[in-house]
Amino acid sequence: MNNSKLSLPLFLLPLLLIMAMVSLPARAADKSAEQSGVYKRKWAVVIGLHRFEESRLGSNLKLDQSATDLARLLVEKGSFEKDAVLELTDAAASRDAILQSLGDKWLGKVADKDDLVFIYLSTLCFPAENGQVYLLAYDTDLDNFFSTAISVDDLVKRVKSKVGAKDVVLVAQTLFTGAPQMVSGARTRFGVYNAGVEAASLGDNFAFIASSKKNQPTWGTYFSDSLEKALKAADQGKNLDDIFRFAHDGTVRSTVKDCRGCKIQTPVYYGSARTRKIALLSRSRLKTEKPAAVSSFENVVNVCGQARSNLTYGKSMQALNLLSSIKPSANLPLVDYLRGTVYARRQEWDKASDYFKAAVVGNPGDSIYCSQLANALTEGNGDGSADFRKAYDLDHRNVDAVFGIAETSASDKNARGATLKLLLNLLVDYPRSAELHDRLSYAYRDQGKLDLAIEHAHEAVLLDQNSWTSFMNLGTLLLAKGANNEAQAAFRQVLDLHPDSADGYFMLARALEKTEDPEGAALALEKFLLVSAEADDDKRI
Repeated sequence: MNNSKLSLPLFLLPLLLIMAMVSLPARAADKSAEQSGVYKRKWAVVIGLHRFEESRLGSNLKLDQSATDLARLLVEKGSFEKDAVLELTDAAASRDAILQSLGDKWLGKVADKDDLVFIYLSTLCFPAENGQVYLLAYDTDLDNFFSTAISVDDLVKRVKSKVGAKDVVLVAQTLFTGAPQMVSGARTRFGVYNAGVEAASLGDNFAFIASSKKNQPTWGTYFSDSLEKALKAADQGKNLDDIFRFAHDGTVRSTVKDCRGCKIQTPVYYGSARTRKIALLSRSRLKTEKPAAVSSFENVVNVCGQARSNLTYGKSMQALNLLSSIKPSANLPLVDYLRGTVYARRQEWDKASDYFKAAVVGNPGDSIYCSQLANALTEGNGDGSADFRKAYDLDHRNVDAVFGIAETSASDKNARGATLKLLLNLLVDYPRSAELHDRLSYAYRDQGKLDLAIEHAHEAVLLDQNSWTSFMNLGTLLLAKGANNEAQAAFRQVLDLHPDSADGYFMLARALEKTEDPEGAALALEKFLLVSAEADDDKRI
């Protein structure tokens, strides 16, 4: 057989050898790149709240546990390094800690332009009438809700402006609560139960995953349970869309089959088509490296969380001892603010003022810091008026600031019109606040507008039928109006709620005199004398 036709010309052999030598390193490089992943490093902030500082808030659901479980899975299955996952649960998840972790103090410092960022939030939410959905932090104050909660829109904007990562994934398991409406008088938007965003506003590198549609409640932890199953079942080849679809289908199935009485819950993906291809589980190319300031911040947040937890249970000295372990070089405004809060609870107003001042110096743009400083100064017989005004200028919705301005300017007749305007503006956000209607009643009374004063006093007692002070105010106004029978009824309600009220008996006696019931008036005065027997300084005796 002639093999000459099958053999290559000899002069081509060197060329083929050169081509083979060139292609081998290229193939090796491609394979190495595929194995190492598309991100230089991967970072995660995982937040979950089961308990709150506010005693009127609570959850029987283990939202903190869902965060802890997810953080563990990110390390075990998601190829996240343990040091690259910051976990904030319960007392560690204060408003300050959340915002600063998602901003300059953590993500903003560690995440680079070639990195992936994953954020998980599991907490309560309140969709307000203004169209914003607010997330509740550990230290959210229901009586000053809009200034101490975190709006979803503000949080997304913060991450977009502070975190310069290649890709960002934000997952929110947020359960509706009506507590802000019931307690502070804020009004919820009808038919809205969860957060949503405009996908177009996110850009091409930001994905937002919500645990349910905006018009659907999120039930328990069905979504996070399904997300955990999705992560356990996935391999590194699965992209974000694969994981979302698995979690989506699992959530729908679970709420239909297992959640008795629940309506269907449908998770929603907001983001561009490109983000659906995010390789969430891929390995990062480099090991975690964190600046010393970042590790210091992690320690500070942990210590502050322990201190807040102690303070919640009335252990103020333990809280102070914990805070004293933070080195001066690691001190932050949030630490000074927490120290001030502890001393305020102890009613040590001078020390509270000093620490609040330090917090304001460190973070002069925080309205809550300013109003707490103003309150401490006022309680310590100082002048907090300028700081109340500064707090208001920073945030017009800060209830403490508005009420503080109203109280510190009460004796200034020239300021009454401006004060009334501030209170009316606040009524837009808190239309069902009994305390606000009560204060408006006093403001109208000071202006001699008795009918309007009575109108708001009536509204106050309708909204809070357990407030004896509101009934006292209403009765006093009705008596001034000449509505003596109605005034008498209001004062009787005062005594039902507060049987030892000397003022209640005294005013009831006056009302009974007006209704020509001298015997009843005499009995009320006798009771007044009996209750006031120990009050030697009561000039009415």
